[in-house]
Amino acid sequence: MQKKAGVRPSGLSMLSSKELTKYQGHCLGIVEGKIKFVGKEANKVLRDLLQIKSRDKVFTCVPNLKATMVK
Repeated sequence: MQKKAGVRPSGLSMLSSKELTKYQGHCLGIVEGKIKFVGKEANKVLRDLLQIKSRDKVFTCVPNLKATMVK
């Protein structure tokens, strides 16, 4: 009998509130639950992340606290 894979948290839900504050306004490349790449340029972080041979990779951007979202 195969084990069912659990729902894996993605993006910002993987980060603690301290990390969210530290990395606000940056893009992150997370590999196997650890932050490997950080930068303000999404293109560079994504290129670095794609070169890693892991299947457990997440790309996310942390919004700046000063940003306002309008619906």
